[in-house]
Amino acid sequence: MRALKLLTYYLLGIIGIICISVLPQVFATKGITDVFGYFQSLGSFLTKLPNPEEWVYRTRDSLVAFPIFEVIWEPYIYSMMIFGGAIILGFFLAFVLAFSSNLLPHKRLGGLKRVLDFLESIPDLVIAILLQILSVYVFKAFGVDLFRVAGFAGEKVFFAPIVTLAILPTVSLFKILLLMIEEEMLKEYVGFLKSKGIKEFGILIRHVFRNVLPTTFQHSKVIIWATLSSQFVIERIFNVHGLTSLIAESLTPMTIAVTLLLLYTPFFLLFQVVDLWLVDDPIKGEQLFTSEKYSFRPLHTITNFIYSIAHIHWREIKPWRPFVTVFKVIINHLKNYKIAIGSLFFIGMISVSLFYSITTDNHVEKEYIIYEADGLTLKSTPPHAPGEPFILGSNNEGVDLLDALVIGAKYTLVFALLIAVLRGFIGMLGGILYAFLLKSRQQEWTERLVDSIHFLPLSVIAYALLAPILIEGVSGFAYSLQIFRTRKPAPLGVG
Repeated sequence: MRALKLLTYYLLGIIGIICISVLPQVFATKGITDVFGYFQSLGSFLTKLPNPEEWVYRTRDSLVAFPIFEVIWEPYIYSMMIFGGAIILGFFLAFVLAFSSNLLPHKRLGGLKRVLDFLESIPDLVIAILLQILSVYVFKAFGVDLFRVAGFAGEKVFFAPIVTLAILPTVSLFKILLLMIEEEMLKEYVGFLKSKGIKEFGILIRHVFRNVLPTTFQHSKVIIWATLSSQFVIERIFNVHGLTSLIAESLTPMTIAVTLLLLYTPFFLLFQVVDLWLVDDPIKGEQLFTSEKYSFRPLHTITNFIYSIAHIHWREIKPWRPFVTVFKVIINHLKNYKIAIGSLFFIGMISVSLFYSITTDNHVEKEYIIYEADGLTLKSTPPHAPGEPFILGSNNEGVDLLDALVIGAKYTLVFALLIAVLRGFIGMLGGILYAFLLKSRQQEWTERLVDSIHFLPLSVIAYALLAPILIEGVSGFAYSLQIFRTRKPAPLGVG
């Protein structure tokens, strides 16, 4: 019975992968609003799946096709080596830091937390670039090659991607472990063991470690999900020819489906098998499966709702009170200098971006070829280095990166804020519906389906869906975000 359930959950995950894989092709050919076109493409793709000859890899704007597993297997192993190295390194450091920190004085523990909080606040992209700058600087200054900063001509780079990718699981798991260990150390059995003369280090290793391990395993799903999503960016920065490059070069439904399937299968099997093992052992699983299940009684719920509405004292309701409460909460939180500095930086960046856009009408400086003062000697071609003519340099088209960053800051920050609010609201609403509207069996199915999402990197899915908008092909952009699809005219000489 359990094997049948496991197979059912796995097949549901595969169905979701197939449905996602078709979307980029539909967006690029039929438009974002063509619902019937989506189902037609989905049906066409499903008819190709049973035919092994259709399992091919084809790059963008190319008619040459290769057997997909012959192309994808080596990059897949390469990407998994980087991911596995980052997870092993991150989890090892997190456990060492978490258990060692409990033996440190309180002041030093606070300092360690602040350092890790600082590392967590820095985007992976920035850390990757800083590592590359450090390696180049040391090589130019001292002639010492610390590590490869990027892959080139078939050369594989491991150290820098693994170190950069390991920061996220290290910090995230360390915080989780620290909270769980602190909670575990307050339990009665720890005091009993101390009274028996057992040293704190022995208690941590022999007892606390075993008790926090099951819950840590459950938290690791979210950490793995976030790490997989970050790997897409890290591989692009370090020019890793892994799964990321294959998806970037080919957005066919078959490539996307096989890539996501290879990522989904091993993690799904690992976590589902371990979950079954925890359920079989009530001692190991007691921390995971003791939550009370609520059944939904529609008539009782509606009656309570009507009763509550009827007994509201409408005259005492003050519509402005929630806004006053929110304002007071914000003011109280701003007394914390960390929140105050972060909020002021956030508001300041948006204000500067808006002011610049309004006063300059979104003007961006652009210089393609720069000459010396004599007007004849070539000084620089794109991409221009930082300094002159632009402080942060330019991209390959000669566009001033500082202007582009300032203009785009408001969109990035505002959308980040909206996404954070929506995630909190949707998560809270989903949790309420899950707890009070679903029965025990329905909750179990929902948990398994949601767990499946933890093994699909969102960055890969987002790239596959947005590439037709953001990447200009031979015939222009595939479609725009207008209600009706528009296609940019092809350049001269292109049919």
